[in-house]
Amino acid sequence: MTVDPAIERRLLELLFKKTQQFADAVRMGQLGFLEAVYLCADAARDSGLADGVSDARLQRCIGTAFMGALPKTSPSTTSATTVMAEGGTQT
Repeated sequence: MTVDPAIERRLLELLFKKTQQFADAVRMGQLGFLEAVYLCADAARDSGLADGVSDARLQRCIGTAFMGALPKTSPSTTSATTVMAEGGTQT
């Protein structure tokens, strides 16, 4: 489905602003990072907000909104418990 570029831009702006609210909750420790990312992506798809936006643009928008949401730690200091709590796997 092709969407007018002005509408697509407005949809992405709305998604970005809403996603920043989740990123703030992650920064404050109120929500896990992966949980917040999945919630935003699912909400965008379920609401129809993402219908006119490609997956690549959707992911880029969410990723940009979450930049800086995680505390700065080196991979060597991230424990397996933290990784697993976030729903990931340890490498």
